[in-house]
Amino acid sequence: IPANVEIGPYAGLHRSVSKNSLSQSVYIAALTADADIDAERAGNEMRFINDYRNTGRVPNVECKQIRSNRTIVCVVRTTREVKK
Repeated sequence: IPANVEIGPYAGLHRSVSKNSLSQSVYIAALTADADIDAERAGNEMRFINDYRNTGRVPNVECKQIRSNRTIVCVVRTTREVKK
């Protein structure tokens, strides 16, 4: 997959971020300083890609925030070429 290609939307529950609502979920994508998407219980296959944590590697995708119908959504996009 070439760099800068949109793979698909990151789906999940939109939620407000506060000190009292810190989740232990590993399926969180940040939208803004005040909101994120938690795909632990409701999401799509995008939640399973790019878990590069603790690998020492650079991420191969990113969450690109865009506006859609007055809502900010996350679209997963490649940051570099992804080989099979």
